[in-house]
Amino acid sequence: NLPRHTPTISYGVLYDQLGALRDAKQQDDAQLVQALKALGDKQRMRIFRALQRSPCYGTELAQLTGLSPATISHHMTELLQANLVTLELSGQRSVYHVNPEGVQNLAAAIATLNHASLN
Repeated sequence: NLPRHTPTISYGVLYDQLGALRDAKQQDDAQLVQALKALGDKQRMRIFRALQRSPCYGTELAQLTGLSPATISHHMTELLQANLVTLELSGQRSVYHVNPEGVQNLAAAIATLNHASLN
């Protein structure tokens, strides 16, 4: 005979698994919102498009956009946190690159939203 508490344990495991799935979904949603907010800013979109053409130093981005280095730094922090760009230190200078994995994740998340809305 099985112990009487087995259904509770099974239910508890299932409940924990469902909770983990819910938490993962919420984290995915938060990352998607952060990435969309990052690209929703006109200046950050300009910076991102420049980086799609080629990696750039922060000073180059300032020259390309006409923004101050401090403003570029602010925008780059947002893009880095959204996982859309990466930073490589080259001596005392910072080289920014588009993060292909972050862009793929964003595209997949958007495609999932689009697919979900069709069902």
